[in-house]
Amino acid sequence: MEIYRRYHWAILVRPKDIRRIAESTSFDVTDGIRLEGGQAGNLNPNQEWWFRARTPVNPLGTGHFLVAVIIGKLPQGVTVDDVRTLLLDVPLPCKGVIPEQRCSFRTSRAIARLQQAGYVKHGDVEKIMGTVLKAGDKVCKEGPPKRVEDRFLDL
Repeated sequence: MEIYRRYHWAILVRPKDIRRIAESTSFDVTDGIRLEGGQAGNLNPNQEWWFRARTPVNPLGTGHFLVAVIIGKLPQGVTVDDVRTLLLDVPLPCKGVIPEQRCSFRTSRAIARLQQAGYVKHGDVEKIMGTVLKAGDKVCKEGPPKRVEDRFLDL
């Protein structure tokens, strides 16, 4: 998983209609600064891993979003809140272990958990992660695709 360190990884739940992309929800983990609830200062001075859910979020509104792989469509009746609840149960990365655990480590486990729950289609998690890695490298080298839809790869 060392090769995945060069990028930050997240689970993105987005509307099917790409014109509504700004209504997406992003789930990730970070060990960075935590500012919440109008409280002053960093609530994470020890840089512990914490789960973050952001909504609404527009992935195209930031230079940090490179590419995504479509791993499925939520089944009828499954909500973004259901996904959030499921992902809250995925363990956070552990500090000080070898091999080092990062956001990619947890994202791979989150994908597997989503598959187990039947929220997304089954597939080889390593293949999914590898596809994202190659596509991200390509965007860094050549720039993003001209069509927005081409930033969302369907396996």
